[in-house]
Amino acid sequence: MSPCPFYCRAHVSYDAHIENIHCCEQCALNVTNKQLHRCQRPSQRGHVDHGKPKVDQTIFKELTRSHLGAMITYQYLPEEIFQDVSSIYTFLEPAIKKLLSQLLQIYTGMTVRVRIPIVLENSERNLIETCYFYSNDHDLFNTSSIDNILYQTASHIIAKLNNFNEHGSS
Repeated sequence: MSPCPFYCRAHVSYDAHIENIHCCEQCALNVTNKQLHRCQRPSQRGHVDHGKPKVDQTIFKELTRSHLGAMITYQYLPEEIFQDVSSIYTFLEPAIKKLLSQLLQIYTGMTVRVRIPIVLENSERNLIETCYFYSNDHDLFNTSSIDNILYQTASHIIAKLNNFNEHGSS
């Protein structure tokens, strides 16, 4: 593969860039331009979800994909910014359930982790910053456990936020 001038403003790793931009889904060869590539070995080796139904990306957009589609990150780009975790979950609960249900139709199981940006203000120092709080990883194998996983991720993030605020962060 010829050298690629890699400039990424989305903070995507170089490996993810190579796989998403230069790796042919059909033959797994690295190519300089996927649009001009004429695959000589179609269907030899494709993405994990090749040929399966596509996920509705009207609310959540696919942000990154690696390991031939085995690891995918989805991101919600908000029209409205919420200040507390419970409001975020209340607003996005139907959309998250729909996304996870669709993903379960494609994959037989998955690991789910939720990341929420919280805008924190410190009036003493005149600072406004965005901090990201992550939930624990949860294994998901059937749609009946989606509600429980959403409850656990919300509880874990709220506990982390409360712990963060209690230990002198103001």
